Amino acid sequence: MNGMLMLKAHMKKSDREPVSKSQKTRRTIWKSGFLFLGLVALTFYVIFKGSDMKELLKILESSKLGFVLCGCACVAVYLVCDAINLRRILASLDYQVTMGQALKYAGTGFFFSGITPSSTGGQPMQIFYMFYDNVHISHGSVTLMLDLISYEVITIAFAVTGLIAQHSILFRAQIAMRSLIIAGMAVNILLLLFLIAALFAPIISQKLVMGVVNKLMRFKWAKRFDIQKRAQEQLNEYQETGKVIGQDAALIAKVLITSAVQVTGLYSTTFFAFRALGIDEFSFFTIVTLQAVVSVGMSFIPLPGSVGANEGGFLFVFSVIVPQALLEPTLILSRGISFYLMMGAAGLIIAYNYFRGNLIPKKEDRRGFYEKQQAGEK
Repeated sequence: MNGMLMLKAHMKKSDREPVSKSQKTRRTIWKSGFLFLGLVALTFYVIFKGSDMKELLKILESSKLGFVLCGCACVAVYLVCDAINLRRILASLDYQVTMGQALKYAGTGFFFSGITPSSTGGQPMQIFYMFYDNVHISHGSVTLMLDLISYEVITIAFAVTGLIAQHSILFRAQIAMRSLIIAGMAVNILLLLFLIAALFAPIISQKLVMGVVNKLMRFKWAKRFDIQKRAQEQLNEYQETGKVIGQDAALIAKVLITSAVQVTGLYSTTFFAFRALGIDEFSFFTIVTLQAVVSVGMSFIPLPGSVGANEGGFLFVFSVIVPQALLEPTLILSRGISFYLMMGAAGLIIAYNYFRGNLIPKKEDRRGFYEKQQAGEK
């Protein structure tokens, strides 16, 4: 919430210094992008150092195209499901959002989460674009919070199922990796409990947010923008919206079901990578739940897109069941489709909206927008 309040202050001040702030934002994005690319290059260098690249490429070229295309289709399922959930939640708050706008939010969230440490950049950028599509900040915040809670509930459910059902396979992985996975799952469960409390427990969210705001009031800029008053106003709106959504059982059920389809699509890319390389002795359930364990277990490591951590976890866990000669090609196909291809797809969505002028609002549209929202207009 503090980041959202800062965003409002930033928007109001941007009328006076649009150039410097814009340049600062671009520099931050470029730095994150270069950090992400550097980590990708380092990861692939470490993993494939000493490998026979000709043999590796030969195996990849022999992969079955049909299964590769099925994996690519899963990427589309993931993004579309996320967009459907965002649109559905916003519709429950009386916002008429098009599917194109919802895809913009979904693609933006995935892309900027992928290039920033601990996925910290995704939601602020989504709120930024919702803000200029006339979505009130508190409503956008609740929408993203419910979407994230639903996603976390499903991914953790998949991972816990995998931990129980595939314990015999996981027990054969190195003890350090098992410990890391369990620690990662514990962190994600704690995060989920915190998110639920922040959305549906007003007393907890009140203490958390206002505790931070009170500390910020020591700074001059905080007093100048009167963030204490604005924080309380936004918090009241946020809590009221969360209360309304929390009472809509049908909405929550639909969001959870869509998230289940979304997560299944994401983890299915590993299954299709296996099939593309002719590895067919393991069931869909086994591969998907093992991939869930790896993804959730590694997601808490504070690297952009968990680059390096996810690849390492994949190698340690799947080396138990995948022949050594096929392990690296399977990693390339699985991670390449489920993350790097999806990053490319999300990047194309952002580029399309940028060149259509849907990401950068005109100067005349910026002026007075904060006051307009304060007046309750949409």
